[in-house]
Amino acid sequence: MKRKLILCILCLSMCVSVSCGTKNNAVADNPVASVTIEPLPEPSVSDNMDNEKQAPYVGEYNDFDFDEPNLEIEKNEDGSYEIEIGIYRITTFQNCKGILVDDKIEFSTEFSDRKIEGTIELNGDIATVTFTSKDWAEYSNIDTYLYKKSSDKPFDKHEKFVF
Repeated sequence: MKRKLILCILCLSMCVSVSCGTKNNAVADNPVASVTIEPLPEPSVSDNMDNEKQAPYVGEYNDFDFDEPNLEIEKNEDGSYEIEIGIYRITTFQNCKGILVDDKIEFSTEFSDRKIEGTIELNGDIATVTFTSKDWAEYSNIDTYLYKKSSDKPFDKHEKFVF
């Protein structure tokens, strides 16, 4: 008990002695440096708009019903599109190839030895995926799906998480 009391008094005295410092008046005699703060330049909205005009379809889209990313569209250097379409509890089409025709992307892919074709139309941030091939009827009786744009940049499938 004595040791604890002595230890507490010792700690208290150290705190008091450390908090009592000397005041240095030499700092007040030094001139104060002035600093000019300049505003940062505004981000270029036209650059973003130019990219959007060049490739308005590019990005990641969430499924309308389940708010999960299920549509990815990337533009290739040759002007074609690389598309991945996910349809909840039905299937996922990877490596769909598409081209822009009359403000629509016409895409196709091979799936289970069948050719699946369709179009993607953009109305604001809403992408409408419509399957046009007769082989699609084997998978679903619904041929139109809606997706809402969540990002102008598609998810990079090649990035790996490091833990």
